[in-house]
Amino acid sequence: MKRFLGFFSLTSATQLCLLANQLLLLPLQLRIWGQETTAHWFVVLAIANLASVADLGLRNAAHVPLLATRQSLDAEAGRAFRGVWALTRLFFLCVTMILIAAHVAMQLAARGSVSWWEPLLILTLALDTLLIVRGIWLDSLGHFNKVEAVFLAMVTSRVFLSIAALTAFESSPELLACIYLCTGVGAVAGQAYLFREVRLLRLFSRGFGDIGWSTFATIPLVASEPALNWLRLNLPVLVLAGIADPLFVTSYVALRAIFGIARQVTSQSARYASIIYVRRVEFDPAGAGQTARLAILAATLVGAATAGLAIADHGRMLRLWLLDTNPAVASNITASLAVAVAAIGYQVINAILTREGKLKGVAKRNYIYIVASLAAAGGALLLRSITIYLVLLALQEALIALLYARGIGRELQRFFGAYCLAAMLLLTLLWLAVALDPLGTFSSSALSAITTSIALGLFPAMAIAAGALPLELLRSRRRQEQARVGRPEAKASDLPPTGAASAALPTA
Repeated sequence: MKRFLGFFSLTSATQLCLLANQLLLLPLQLRIWGQETTAHWFVVLAIANLASVADLGLRNAAHVPLLATRQSLDAEAGRAFRGVWALTRLFFLCVTMILIAAHVAMQLAARGSVSWWEPLLILTLALDTLLIVRGIWLDSLGHFNKVEAVFLAMVTSRVFLSIAALTAFESSPELLACIYLCTGVGAVAGQAYLFREVRLLRLFSRGFGDIGWSTFATIPLVASEPALNWLRLNLPVLVLAGIADPLFVTSYVALRAIFGIARQVTSQSARYASIIYVRRVEFDPAGAGQTARLAILAATLVGAATAGLAIADHGRMLRLWLLDTNPAVASNITASLAVAVAAIGYQVINAILTREGKLKGVAKRNYIYIVASLAAAGGALLLRSITIYLVLLALQEALIALLYARGIGRELQRFFGAYCLAAMLLLTLLWLAVALDPLGTFSSSALSAITTSIALGLFPAMAIAAGALPLELLRSRRRQEQARVGRPEAKASDLPPTGAASAALPTA
């Protein structure tokens, strides 16, 4: 419990800093740079985020060999992991250089000149990804508190320096890109120093001779995860930049930042829950199942609360934040994003399957989502319809939630499905109430109306919590009682298929 509270405190502080980054930087950028330059910054950032796939997904491989090396000193597992880590570093170097060269070439072809801050952003995102990839493996070794502390230090320094540069000096994109790069370099160096005793994960360790064909064969299975994350976060920005005005793009980015809070919180809780799950599932399957249920429930509650508040706000805060927006635009974007966070509990299932080394099943689901995402983008660009694209974005999120729900045991599947559907139903009713708004509550700027809207926005999460938490408390007490008398409680149908012994790397 002490380790969890420490981890929770660090991740909460990180989320607050990321929220401050979005809430404070965006309005400053709009006031100093204007709509067009700010929209261009986010388009370039979306392109630079391609560096986040520089490891080609190898971050999700080799968890099992890494643990085997650490726990049982398995020499064969050690060679397998060293090969993956060496190939990961090689990919980082090559992919980052290719992205920078391609971007510079496109700039020269389009404008005849180079904006050097744009390649700096690509390099920054590559360093951030290296920090995250190394951190994921360090998590598996139990170092999640130190890993999170390094990331928190980077985010905090980046936020404070960026805000200071914009407010005090009205800095240009060039200076902001330099701040991003310096904080990224400092974080990677700090992580390398803190974990210098973890020889397997040293930045300049050997292992290139351990790269085999089995390592390359893993890439199609794991590359889907970073590709999916890039498509979800950045492809809509590029598509909307092509069919909508800059105001719509900045409105989408602003609302995506709000909903991103739920995604970040869920990502961190799934990260912790998956580690605990794989450690407990062999000797305490009932406890592991309870960990999975609580993590899914927490994700659903956070998603319902975030979406409910955004729907009930009806663009009021967005108008204050951006100074210029349309309530109907905010309502449509919010409805699309709300579907994603209502079903966000699937990320817990994804994390558990990945930690267990079940990469093939994860890859199949992710590739289906990738195809759906590309098809939605192509249809929107062909039809040039913003409304159709927002609907398709919502449908593809519902699709991936359904795909992951089918990969777990029946009882846990019912648990996830019941609360996911409850969240969507309650949020739909709230959205209809806001759209009709017979009393004008959701459009009024009066303090009493805003207070009422906040209460109604939180209602979906509170209703789910009122139904779910007592049941989970009862299950927990029953499990403790049965553990005291020595009667097993676990049911195979309550758990995802186990397989801690399954290899994360295919055999040659």
